[in-house]
Amino acid sequence: MKSYLLDTCTLIWYLKNSKHLPESVREELSEAENKVYVSFFSLWEIALKRKKNPLAFDPLNAPISELRKMIDEQDFAYIEIFPLSALARFENMEYHPQHKDPIDRTHIAIAQAYNLHFVTPDERIHEYKNVRMLKYKKRIVKT
Repeated sequence: MKSYLLDTCTLIWYLKNSKHLPESVREELSEAENKVYVSFFSLWEIALKRKKNPLAFDPLNAPISELRKMIDEQDFAYIEIFPLSALARFENMEYHPQHKDPIDRTHIAIAQAYNLHFVTPDERIHEYKNVRMLKYKKRIVKT
């Protein structure tokens, strides 16, 4: 059994059944013996981006309460509390000046604190050491 923490884009693509998410990743996350977690910070990130630019960022056309229902239907678990052990991870986290996203850094610390594989296509995150990851490349979808 493996335990995974989804990056926000991975969560969106999984729920949308998007072709951006490779089928191999979808299958791994769907395996019955694996446990998949969603961070409160992903829902917060979606809400923040909608406030900033509601027309450009509406990945699922659903309010957060509906997103929670969609997540519940997948039987994903929530990480709603930021563990104190993750705070120490921030102090010791590698610094990559080209990667400035605080929510990504929070997800990395949570994954480390809970010993989860972080599922992300973000190549800037792939550079971090001491983080268990399920790395993948975003599939390019021609329209």
